[in-house]
Amino acid sequence: MNLVIPILHSSILGVPLYPLFFLGACAGGIYASWVLTQKWPEFRNVRYFDACVSIWVLGILGAKGAAILLSPIPFKSYLDPFKLIYLFEGGYQLLGGTVAAIIALCILSYIWRSEISFWRLCHLVMLVGLPMFALGRLGCLFAGCCFGLQAADGATGLHVMYGESYGVLSQGPRIAVQLYDSIGVATLSLLLWTRCPPVNRSVFRVVGGRIALVLGIFGAGRWIEDGFRDPYSRMELKWAGMYFSQWIALSLAVLGIIVGMVWLRQSFKKG
Repeated sequence: MNLVIPILHSSILGVPLYPLFFLGACAGGIYASWVLTQKWPEFRNVRYFDACVSIWVLGILGAKGAAILLSPIPFKSYLDPFKLIYLFEGGYQLLGGTVAAIIALCILSYIWRSEISFWRLCHLVMLVGLPMFALGRLGCLFAGCCFGLQAADGATGLHVMYGESYGVLSQGPRIAVQLYDSIGVATLSLLLWTRCPPVNRSVFRVVGGRIALVLGIFGAGRWIEDGFRDPYSRMELKWAGMYFSQWIALSLAVLGIIVGMVWLRQSFKKG
């Protein structure tokens, strides 16, 4: 089946769509953090809310910073030190932001270790972060960034056809890598929210499996999806045959396998 989705404009009534998705993801993340810290017993400590919001702020800044620092060519971002705070212009390295969020999570869980649990905080960040990521990738779709390879004639799958306002992108249908990414992450998020009840017992024994599953599927999926991106859509360095985002995705998948192995070992030991 070949489904071609037309994207004619990057704005509605003169309002760019990308900032709307960006603001929606941020507002949704803060609201979801508040709901979880109010409703789920495992998160009923104000420090969980503080830590989660702080992690996403630092993750967003990390995504912007990674896009600036890892660009292979000098562009105006290098000349403008305030480019980091221009949050609504696009130009994010989402996996770079993921790394920044993981580092922030480790630091904050250590600082507040007497009040919060590292694994519970991982669980909270995972529950909140996946919907935010899925919504943010839809913003990439409408912004015309991170676009996929041009689709071959008669190819099956999800494709996007950009309008003339997108310039060279309108020359033919392209593989909708942003949409694949968004649908996959949203599906994983839905499964976690509907099939994983709050944790009231041995934390790592329950949450460790969920974290391993998310890291493994997310990392492997992003690594596969990255192979279908157009090289001209990238503003990042390449090392040993793979781009920075591909190395990060592969590292997340490996980390998921390691966490899964530790979780299985702990489960068998306690079982």
